[in-house]
Order: sequence, then structure tokens, then C-alpha cells
Amino acid sequence: MSSATMFGLIEGAGHVAWLLGATFAAGFFASCLFSTEPKVLSEKAGLSQRPVDLDDLTGALSRGAFLDRLELQMRMIRDAESRNQAPPELTLLLIDVDRFKQLNDGFGHSTGDDVLVELVKQAQTRPGWQIGRLGGDEFAVLVAGHDHRELGNNVAAYCADLRDALHRRKGILAFSGVTVGAASAPMNASFADELLKLTDLALYQGKKENRGGLTFFNPEMREEYGRARQVARDLKAAVLLDEFQLHYQPIVSREGELASFEALLRWKHPLSGMIPPDQFIPIAEQSGIIDRLGAWVLRRACEDLKSGVIETVAVNISGAQFRHGELPDQILKILREEGVKADKFILEITETALISATPFVLEQIKALRQLGFRIALDDFGTGNNSFNMFRSIPVDIVKIDKSYSQGMATDPIAQVFVTAVCQVCKTLGICVVMEGVETEEQHSLALLAGADRIQGYLIGKPAALRDIPSRRRSFGTLNSRI
Repeated sequence: MSSATMFGLIEGAGHVAWLLGATFAAGFFASCLFSTEPKVLSEKAGLSQRPVDLDDLTGALSRGAFLDRLELQMRMIRDAESRNQAPPELTLLLIDVDRFKQLNDGFGHSTGDDVLVELVKQAQTRPGWQIGRLGGDEFAVLVAGHDHRELGNNVAAYCADLRDALHRRKGILAFSGVTVGAASAPMNASFADELLKLTDLALYQGKKENRGGLTFFNPEMREEYGRARQVARDLKAAVLLDEFQLHYQPIVSREGELASFEALLRWKHPLSGMIPPDQFIPIAEQSGIIDRLGAWVLRRACEDLKSGVIETVAVNISGAQFRHGELPDQILKILREEGVKADKFILEITETALISATPFVLEQIKALRQLGFRIALDDFGTGNNSFNMFRSIPVDIVKIDKSYSQGMATDPIAQVFVTAVCQVCKTLGICVVMEGVETEEQHSLALLAGADRIQGYLIGKPAALRDIPSRRRSFGTLNSRI
């Protein structure tokens, strides 16, 4: 994972030591900053020759050396503006390797190192590009000018050449690409630390909406960043102030008998009211709050199980909770403290998280199964799925995404897909849950396709624990219709 995410903006750019004095001529800096080859400082500048600081692994400029050059170039821009002269124009690119941690964990650090070395090598062949390693798998590039079309073409060619070199020449097929964020000076900023932040915002937006491509900064990103930071602060307070709630949605068998409930997190904000999970879970994952939030959900579910109103509950696990490798131990600790057994729980993990799961993550999932938890593959059908994943990923339940249940009535392909999933899972002894069932027709088609369990508004809407006993009568009504 990149060290410069939305909540880990690059620090230190505003504290760059001005190691080179203002006595240097502006013309010297221009030629030095955009030289395509790292060279020693010229004696004409009044300094003895010394080598440029390079990253040992990749040969890119070190973080310090790159930030020095960026700061000096930004100072040139401000000086030109103060003299009412046309300032030099530049664009800063931030390059982040997609899913680098998974690549490192799954194929070894030597493979990760090969990717980073090739990334720099390809950048150094681009005329006018100066690349520095800011840390980990994140690199920065200084490019003269700010023409979006030209930069877009250059970056696209760079990405294609990098992928070709790694896939064909080095055989690293696990490399999935890089995401690039861009901001320009003086168009977007006139100070180095501000330009870095804006470029990082563009990179963050690119990871969400344009992974594997180039995203330019625009002012709306600043507003979104401000909102996201406020949500992150509110989330921290919400955990302490107990502003969250769990609502439970029933899941029934083919015969209409209650099988389990899914715990769905709700946030009742004191000013904004109910905030849906899709507006705060991604921020919780990016900010690191997801671990505390996940622990809260599990503890509250344990308390609700002890009430006797519900007997089995499914809770959602974020892929981000596997990052530190301590999830099985953390969950087991909570269950021991609460006095609840693991077989009361189903842990739901999304398909997209499991598809990219490394051996590091799969070992944690296996450990959770050994503790007695059942594992559900959630939202199946939303990613680049393959039935082969059922062999490699230890799951007990497959939950087919609601887009299929809601499309089966008019889409023959959806019908074929759902039927095939049910047949394969039946052979493997895996239970299939059809999500998002809202009509009698969808319910009938799901049963006809072979689904073992049904979930959706037709069965019951999510409800607070106190409202569940009164709603059990509606499950009985459904049972009488089947």
C-alpha cells in the first residue's frame, strides 16, 4: 500500500532544508533540475563536486534529493511571478504500483524489487522526466510543461511499455499496473508542499475511479478531501460515543425457515442523521479506523447473540482488516471476553477482497475456519470471478450479488450464471444465498435456479434488535406462501 494515501499525505515537503543557497543563478537551476541524467553539481555554482543522492535499489533520486529539486524549481516559479515574468511550467506526477503489497507477499520481495527497478528504468528513458523514490512503491516525477493531452499520451505510453517489459521480458504476470496522479505549477500551486498534496489527492481519486490510469487534479478534489477528513474525525468520535447501531436482516431457507441474520452497520450522526455505510466504510478503511470499527461490530453482535433473539449472525469483514495479520487473534480475544462461540458467526468477505487475497491473507482465513467460523464469499459475480476460486479459497457459503437476482427475469445470461453457480456449489458442498430478492418472481426464479437460501426485502428489511421479535410473524407468512 502506498505511504502517500489520502490520510497519509506526504510529509516533510514543507520542511525541506534549503541546502543550496539563493546565490545560485536561476539559469543554472533550470539546467540542473531538468537534466535527464543525474550529474554532479557544477563547480561554476561555487561548490566542490559531489554526487547526487540516489536510491540504492532503483537508481532514482532519493526522497531528499528529489524534494530539494522540487523546492528549488518552485522557488524559481515564485521568483519569476514576483518579477511579473512568465514562470517556468512543470507537472508533478506521483506513481503508485497497484496492489504492490499483494505482489510482494504472494511472490516475494525480489519480484517486488524487479518491478520497482523496471519502473524507474522505463521512466529514465523518457526525455525530460526526472524520477525520485519517495518511499516504498511510490515514486515522483518532474516533467516540464502542463499540456494534459501530451502528458496523457506520454504516461499512457510509459504504462504500456512498463507492463510489456514486466510481462513479456521478465515474466512477472502478477504486475497489474500503476496509477498516476498529476498536478501542475504554477497552475495549481506555487509551493512544493501544496503541489505534493494536490498531486496526492489526484492519485487518491485515481485509485478510486481510474486505477491503472492518469488522473489530473481538479479543485473539486480539495472539497472532497475536506469532507473525507471531517468524516474521518467524526468516525473516531463516533466509536467512542457509541453512535453506531447494528440492524439485522433475515436470511431464510428454501422452505422459508429462518436460517440466520446479517448484521448491517448503521451510523446515526448527531447532525447528519443516518449515514449509509458506502459513505463511511471506504474512509474508515483508508484512515485505519476500520480495525476499531470491526471490533465494535463484533462485540455488539456478541451482546445481541446473548440476548437470545438471534441465534446465528453474519458480520462483514473488510479486506483492510487482514493487513496486519492479527485478525484471527483479535477476533478470538473478543469472543473469549464475551463468552460467545465461533460457530454462532458467519464472516462475510467480498469477492473483490478474496480475488486479490495473498497467501498471507488466505492463511488468516484458514485460521478463522479452524476456530469454528463459517466463511461467506459476499457479492459474488461483481468481480472477475472464476469457479476455480472455489478450490483455492476456503469458503462455506457463496452469496450471489443482488444484481443477478434483480436481472434474472429479463436477462437469460443472469439465469444461466446463477444456475451454474448453484450447480457447482452443490457439487462442492457450498451453500448458496441469493441476495437482493424483492419480488415473488425473483424469489421463484432463485429457487428454480437452485439457491439454498434467500435474502432481501421480500423476506424482511433490516431492523434493530428490539424490532425483530415482532417481525418474525412476517417470516411465517412467507413460509405459508411457499
